[in-house]
Amino acid sequence: FDCRRNGISVVGGRNGRIRSADIRDINGIAPRGGICLEPNFPDRPNRNIEISDCRVRRDVQVWVYVTGPNENVGLRELDIEAINSGVIIGGRPTDIRVTGSRIRSTRGGREGAAIRFVGKPERTNGIRIEGNELLGGGYFVVDFAEIGHQGLVVTGNRITASNPRVQGIARIHGGTFTDN
Repeated sequence: FDCRRNGISVVGGRNGRIRSADIRDINGIAPRGGICLEPNFPDRPNRNIEISDCRVRRDVQVWVYVTGPNENVGLRELDIEAINSGVIIGGRPTDIRVTGSRIRSTRGGREGAAIRFVGKPERTNGIRIEGNELLGGGYFVVDFAEIGHQGLVVTGNRITASNPRVQGIARIHGGTFTDN
């Protein structure tokens, strides 16, 4: 509660588990995230990280950042309500899975989304978003705008554009978008 920057930061984790966390009221300086997976060194990625059965509410800008070199990260059974974006993926991620979660962005606009990607997608390999309830949205609810994603799969999600001025449910360049 009432943290200065992030609720939890993982900067060089291996085989880690975060379960049943209840994170809220992250006040202070950016990024004001619930959980931030952002390795300190590019040659030492977070590896084999599972985040499950967590709840995030009230005054969190972004619930989870998966930025920088992260490998084999699973986000599942989460209940997320964030002001900006529920999940931001960026950097050089490999094998990132978001499954069985409810993710809501409460504010629209250029940067908001339930799930979005930032950075250079040609460095991505294997992002799977499956079986989630995704709500709210900025310009889009699911936003992977840049061309070049390798192994991006968005499937079996219930997507609802519930914020004012949302342009559409998804913007996907390079990848598979089915059964949503």
